[in-house]
Amino acid sequence: MLISFSAVLVFIFLPVFDGKNTLDEVDDLFNRVSKSSSDKLEDIEEEAQENVGTEVSFTATADDAAQAERIVALMSDAGAQASAQDKKVDVSGDIGEIMLAATDLSRQAFDNESMEVTADKTGKEKPVPLYDWFTAIDTGQKDLQSAGEFDNQKLFLELSEKAIEPAYNYYGIEESSPSSEAIAITVALIGYVIYTLWYGFAILFMFEGYGIKLEH
Repeated sequence: MLISFSAVLVFIFLPVFDGKNTLDEVDDLFNRVSKSSSDKLEDIEEEAQENVGTEVSFTATADDAAQAERIVALMSDAGAQASAQDKKVDVSGDIGEIMLAATDLSRQAFDNESMEVTADKTGKEKPVPLYDWFTAIDTGQKDLQSAGEFDNQKLFLELSEKAIEPAYNYYGIEESSPSSEAIAITVALIGYVIYTLWYGFAILFMFEGYGIKLEH
């Protein structure tokens, strides 16, 4: 039984689904059906509109000097004043307008619109401008927290967690409804339960073969 379990395990890691293995295919399945529930962009856009006219100043920290210059360009496009020195970017501007600019690009990425991409560690294409926004807002909110500007820090944190990160993670994934993927979801869940029980019984029978009995 353990041998058959191992054989199936090997199959699971074979690229049989258009170059993807079973785990990748199941992961893509649940990403497709969860995409719609992760769309909180309208909520963040409303919050941004409510804060138009509120000034904010913060320092973002880029990964390198090249990204710092890209962040300066993003902030300038959002109507903010920004300057870079090595990896540090000093920004002053309207927090509502900054949030609207980030939300607009997040919507484009969430809708899979074409933009500059780079491959992540798994080989999936990820949008470069949105990663730059994530870096700016994530490090910016930490700077605001250190400065005690907790209201603005909270706005940036929500912008990052509810707009930028989901758009970045779901870029390139086509949205599906749970009802349209009902059969695939059912097969995946039943398969997981069966395979887990299969492994458990394989270990149990192996112990019994060695004369070891598991008792309460």
